[in-house]
Amino acid sequence: MNNKNITQENLEEIIASSADAILALDKDHKIVLFNSSAQRLFGYQSSEIIGQPLEILLPEKTKDIHKDYINNFDKMTVRSRAMSARTTIYGLSKTNDVIPLEISIQKHPEESLMRYSAICHDISTRININEALQKSEKRLFRAQRIAQIGNWEWNILTGDLIWSDGIYKIFEKDKDTFEATYDNFLLCIHPGDRDVVAKQVETCVNELKPYTVIHRIICNDDSIKVVEERGEVFCDADNKPIRMDGTVQDVTKSWHKENELRLATEQAILANRTKSQFLSTMSHELRTPLNAIIGMSSLIEDETLGPLNEYDYKSYITDIKNSGHVLLNHINNMLDITDVELDIVDINLERANSKELIESCVDLVSGSSVNHNVQFQVNISDSLDELETDTVLFRKILHNILSNAAKFSHYGGKVIVSLKKDESEKNILLSVEDLGIGIAEDELETIFEPFTQVDMEFTRKYDGAGLGLSVVKRFTEALGGNVDLISKVNSGTTVNVCLPISG
Repeated sequence: MNNKNITQENLEEIIASSADAILALDKDHKIVLFNSSAQRLFGYQSSEIIGQPLEILLPEKTKDIHKDYINNFDKMTVRSRAMSARTTIYGLSKTNDVIPLEISIQKHPEESLMRYSAICHDISTRININEALQKSEKRLFRAQRIAQIGNWEWNILTGDLIWSDGIYKIFEKDKDTFEATYDNFLLCIHPGDRDVVAKQVETCVNELKPYTVIHRIICNDDSIKVVEERGEVFCDADNKPIRMDGTVQDVTKSWHKENELRLATEQAILANRTKSQFLSTMSHELRTPLNAIIGMSSLIEDETLGPLNEYDYKSYITDIKNSGHVLLNHINNMLDITDVELDIVDINLERANSKELIESCVDLVSGSSVNHNVQFQVNISDSLDELETDTVLFRKILHNILSNAAKFSHYGGKVIVSLKKDESEKNILLSVEDLGIGIAEDELETIFEPFTQVDMEFTRKYDGAGLGLSVVKRFTEALGGNVDLISKVNSGTTVNVCLPISG
């Protein structure tokens, strides 16, 4: 056996045992070689396919393309070429299955029996894997878009930072113009959070521990977003950190909702505590005048102090009456607050003499136990002889303001009541000014809330359930007006009520 025979046998063995399909064509493009792998790939036996035109193995849509390709290949000086370098080439099996192929074609001398030979590699598995990967990437992209989340990778050694499209969207940055580096990332963080984030990253690198941090970022229009960032460090074989991977998620909405829930919870706790304090205080406030009424009545009934003359009776009766008025005022205020909260306040407008209306309230307060010998001065504009208002609500508003003014005035102090039109002459301004103890600035925000008084303890110097100014505010608003308060500690307080000039 000579060398030529050995080479021929070896060549035939290689062709026969090749894992890839090998086929050859003559000059007329008819199949003259079809190895075992080609038979398995296309489903034809060699006896079925030898002598058949190549078109039998081509899908209909690629037949014309293939002819053009072969004609162009014939004109080239190169003897071999990869057909699938630019696009996927497809073959057709006996059962009409379309098979994606990676093909390299060789050109042989014209006088050769094999004018062309081709090695075909089935890439179905690769394409399926790529399609599955693309689908997975699309699902991941959709999930990240829905969850408003993106991922990043930071090369600790070079400083290079890779952002996903999701992060560019969250940070509102253009990937073509914004250079994603660690330093530029830090500049996007709100200055108040920058050091915290940098410290978390530093600790993660030094201690090789994952981190989670919620922080603010500044967007292009200076708006603020809140993001939750997670990071994890990766090391080389020597356990030295080389890379960090992580995610960023926009949690602005949930962060605000959590804050709102937390604030609502705190307000509910505070409201519950305030009402508990109010109930304790109210028990004390109701018990005090009741004790006076019962005590004085018992003294009179039992003549404990002996026979009483007319002066004693009048004195005791006055104490009983004053205590009754205090008790009635507390009850009325509670009922007024309840009526407003239940929206059962009826507005009944009527014409009333301004002077008589105001002075009736002044007389009532000046004769009460909270007077402290306070002097009242009333100033009414000549243009406001009469008012059109709900006189019941107006009296309640003014009575509560006057009671507070007298209560918190120094002994022998002065309270000034003014009534005039505002500059637009569409509203009336009712002002009550005292020179009493005043209110601290940090207490002014809650002063109109029900059940609120600067000092809610029993040991406070000034009595009261903290309902007066709340009643004022609620009834003023019911009449279509508004109220504000100006005060300074040890300098006095001014309450201004603005009401529509008609109703």
